[in-house]
Formats: sequence, structure tokens, C-alpha cells
Amino acid sequence: MKKSPHRILVAVAAILVALATAAVFVVPQARADAPAVDSSSPADTPPAASPPAPTTVESSTPPRSTESPSAPSSSTTPPSSTTPSTTTPSTTPRGSGTVSVTAVDMVDGHAVAGVRVELGPEHGPFQTVSTPSTVRVPAGTVRASVAAVVGDYNIAVLEPKSFTLAPGQAYSIVVKMGRQHSSVGAVSITKRDKVTGAVLAGARFRVTHESGDLVRETTTSAAGVATIGELPPGGYRVEEIAAPAGYVLDRTPHFIEVHRGKTRFLTFYDTPIEQPVVIRNPAHRVPLRSIPTGRIY
Repeated sequence: MKKSPHRILVAVAAILVALATAAVFVVPQARADAPAVDSSSPADTPPAASPPAPTTVESSTPPRSTESPSAPSSSTTPPSSTTPSTTTPSTTPRGSGTVSVTAVDMVDGHAVAGVRVELGPEHGPFQTVSTPSTVRVPAGTVRASVAAVVGDYNIAVLEPKSFTLAPGQAYSIVVKMGRQHSSVGAVSITKRDKVTGAVLAGARFRVTHESGDLVRETTTSAAGVATIGELPPGGYRVEEIAAPAGYVLDRTPHFIEVHRGKTRFLTFYDTPIEQPVVIRNPAHRVPLRSIPTGRIY
């Protein structure tokens, strides 16, 4: 019996379909096997991660903690007990005393603030305080002195200047302040350039008392100033006797009156022999407008 080609093709197609179906079932199974192998490898790694076993070694840390707290606690307590004993001698006032310093006016007795006094042990160190003050000073011989006065006071009497301070003792010293008016006066002379106003050094002056008995001479310094002090009250003649180099001597005398405790100030001007030439630029001139006419000049 002869088979037709159509049937042969159908049979071949059926065989191919069967083979394809078998392949589909075989490949997923292989893929399923592969993940199983991968999952088994991570499953194997956990045992390898037995490093937690070193955590049992960490159990040795408790001994460290037990040793460290016990040792510091026992070692720190002795220093705390010894520290107060070392600070106690320095804070106790057994080797020192207090000194109160005040200043008063010797006329009416009112308190004067700001007078500076130096005091301290006989061999130092000294400390400077301002009245009124109370300070602690080591026991023993204490010396004091006035370092600076205030206002117009020129007399400062300190009582006492030296004393013995016992341990724990409170001592007081008083500075009596006064004023003494001087019985003499002074003259201060300033020399300047007549053109520029600059100070001039090297100008020599003579100061003569009206009686003619007292004659003083002085020369201006680099600051252009010359001062003559200790002049009894009275009238004086002040004149320039030598001009600085390059200047014309001004022989005009000046008559002044000197009073007790006062200083008279004088200013002299000398003209330069060669006067400087001043160059003027009309371009910088400011025009002036006449108010009535409105003209510009």
C-alpha cells in the first residue's frame, strides 16, 4: 500500500512537535537544578561564617572591664584624699595678714581716691594698689611708699612707711594728702618761623629781673621750646640775643609778670633771611562775584 506525501509530512510534523515539547520540559528542569546549586552554595557559606566563634573570645573582655574599674577606683581615691591636704596650707591665712590702704585730705579729712601705693614684704615682691584698697600681704616686715598722687595734690605723707605684720593680723595705713603753693614761677618760650610757623631750634634768650640782679639765659631745643624755672615773683624782661642760622634777629624785648606757682608762656617769631618764593597758579583761583553788580572778577 503506498503512502501519500501528505501523510508523511503530517507524521514528521508530529515528531518535531513531540521533540520540541520534550525539550521545553528538559530545559526548565536544568534551570531549576542550577538555582538549586546556587542556593546550596550560600547554604554552605553560613557554616564557613563561623567567625562568630571569635565572639566567644570576646567573652574575655569582662576580665578587662573588671580589672580597669577596680584599679582606677582604688588609685583615684588616694589622690583625691591627698589633694585637699596640699591646698590647705596655701589657703590658710596663718602666714599672712591684710593691709588696708586709704588716703585723706590733711585739711578737711575727706577721702581721696586713686592714690597709688606700693607695698609688700621687705625683700619683695611689691604690689601696687589704689586707694581705698585692702590686700593680703605675707606676714613679716612690710614696706610701703606712695607711687602716684591725684589732682593738684603735691604733698603725700604716708604713715607708717614700714611696719611688722603678724600672721592673721589686719593693719591699716593712711596717706595724708595736701597742697603746697610754690613760691616761685617759670617762663616757657617758643620760637617759630614767621612765614611757615615751623618751630625753630637754636634761638637764645635772656631773662632779666626788673631789679637787674637776676639774669638767666636759655636756648630753644629741637622742639623749639626753652623753659626757665625757679623765678621769684616779679617783673621780667625777655629778649632774644641770638637767632637761629638763616633768620633775622628780633631785638624787640617783652616784659612779663611772673606769679607764684604759675608759668608764663611766650611765643617769638623770626623772619627768614631768604624768604621762599610762593608760586601762585591763577587757574586754581576761585572767582568772586560782586553782590551788588553781579560782576565776576
